[in-house]
Amino acid sequence: MLKGRLEDDRMLTGRGKYVSDWNLAGQAYGHFVRSDRAHADILSIDKEEALKHPGVLAVFTGEDIKDHLKSLPCALPVKGRGGMELINPGRPALAQGRVRFTGDPVALVVAENAVAAQDA
Repeated sequence: MLKGRLEDDRMLTGRGKYVSDWNLAGQAYGHFVRSDRAHADILSIDKEEALKHPGVLAVFTGEDIKDHLKSLPCALPVKGRGGMELINPGRPALAQGRVRFTGDPVALVVAENAVAAQDA
């Protein structure tokens, strides 16, 4: 009977394949643009300049996805003080209206190649 993590041997010996090693026909690349501020209101996001960049297929913001994607689940199985339920403020995939921390994702650039996704 096998025990432990079965993938370790092939990954540690260089015989494994990571997701970034795969190249599929027609695949696109994504780059998350992240906030350089903490606890700041999002006044506007201008996608037009990024969309003009060669190879860029789309740019998504929190406003674009808010009616299409549910909040990311929070699976913290603990109680608050005195056994109270914890408040779940929601965790959108892209910040909507306000960033909560430095590094909070505010946009997703999708492009034909990784360089275009990062440069846009």
